[in-house]
Amino acid sequence: MVRPVDWSVVGFDLDPVPGDPVVVRQGGNDYVGVADAIKKCADSLRALDAGGSRGSESVEALLETRDDILSKVEVAEGRYRSAGQALVEYAGALERARRIR
Repeated sequence: MVRPVDWSVVGFDLDPVPGDPVVVRQGGNDYVGVADAIKKCADSLRALDAGGSRGSESVEALLETRDDILSKVEVAEGRYRSAGQALVEYAGALERARRIR
């Protein structure tokens, strides 16, 4: 069923429950996808081993800062994942709120 355009009969100038749950859910899934990509990169960095590259200044520098980089990346992953999950959850609530009975 299509939502009404004129809400004045119930005392509102605009739709009291604006938004598109499909768009909100997709945005949430996109954020979770970014979190997944960040985690994959962090896992690759965590598994990084100098191997035969010992002595290379750039590899040594990366390995020295790896833990600091990982801690910051893990914070970013958590924030993206939390935001994405919240948006997906909100999309469900928005969908239920927008149902016309």
